[in-house]
This record gives sequence, C-alpha cells and structure tokens, in this order.
Amino acid sequence: MTARPLYTIGYEKTLLKDVIATLASAGVSTLLDVRDRPISRRPGFSKRQLAAAVEEAGNMLFPPSSARHTAGRPVGWPAPGMGPLLGHRR
Repeated sequence: MTARPLYTIGYEKTLLKDVIATLASAGVSTLLDVRDRPISRRPGFSKRQLAAAVEEAGNMLFPPSSARHTAGRPVGWPAPGMGPLLGHRR
C-alpha cells in the first residue's frame, strides 16, 4: 500500500468556493469532516451544505459517515493526555 499525504485545512474567514478550489488545486480526492459538531455559522460549512458543495465540485468524495466516530467517540477525541482532565479513560 502506498502512503498518501494527509492535508488539513481551516475555513475561518474563508468562502466555501475558495476552500473547494484550494482542495482541488492540491489534488485532494477525499474530504473527511472531523469536527466535533459539523455545524457552522459560516455560510456553506454545515455538514449537508459542505457535502453538497463537494459533490457539485465533482472531484472529491465526502464519505457519508465522514469517519466521524470510532468505537462511539469522535475521531481524535479526547486529544492524547486530555482524557483524565475530561473524566475519560482510554
């Protein structure tokens, strides 16, 4: 199996069309939304709107589950070392 790069992107103060264009220009083929709550006050960045924009762009895949949960927890939560502070045990 060939390793593929993993990119991250923020969207604060950015337009949806610019985020989609940046992802496309970087050659990103799959977008995983790993936000704890896939909602946003920014126009176009809620889960359904983002998925629709990615589908419309036609060059990326937005998996239905978006890999959000593993074993009942959001991916990457709690961050390493934070569990005891939050009352979680790993």
